[in-house]
Amino acid sequence: MPMLEAVMAEAGVTFADLDALAVTVGPGTFTGLRVGLAAARGLALARSLPLVGVTTLEALAAPVRAEPDERIAAAFDAKRGEIYFQAFDANHEALTEPMLVAVEDAADRLADGNVMCVGTGAALLAEALASKGVQARLSDAPAQPDACSIASIAAARIAAEGAAAFRTAPAPLYLRAPDAKLPGGVDPFAA
Repeated sequence: MPMLEAVMAEAGVTFADLDALAVTVGPGTFTGLRVGLAAARGLALARSLPLVGVTTLEALAAPVRAEPDERIAAAFDAKRGEIYFQAFDANHEALTEPMLVAVEDAADRLADGNVMCVGTGAALLAEALASKGVQARLSDAPAQPDACSIASIAAARIAAEGAAAFRTAPAPLYLRAPDAKLPGGVDPFAA
């Protein structure tokens, strides 16, 4: 909350000036998502504001300007030879759902055309595409989601669907099971 207050002070606005809120829902770190969503939910509830959830992958792709025949590949390095991945057309319409896949599997999904890669996993994906004979460009857009992109996506959704559509808090998008285990190595998520 102190970080939010500092950003708002720099922008010259107060919580009373807000009409709506937007928050990233993932994929991302478990702790980061939980903290961000909890803060946004609490503020939205306290101020009776609509809260729009935006995936980090769509926020990552938003500032990318691709050629009409290119697909945008938003990719975060998820380590372990995997990426959080989502493909979009040049108009930012989703072509796939957000997913956690091996870098090679993501490349296989894109091996039939021109690609613009963005994100912390962009170079990994471009290298895998090159091994399949696909030329992929690396975007000069930021490798992390930008707050302006998130706000723009949220504003467009509110304009299209109305504020009432965003009165229910968004849920986190977890694509990987947690690494945390209960004492004794018990996996609480195992069937």
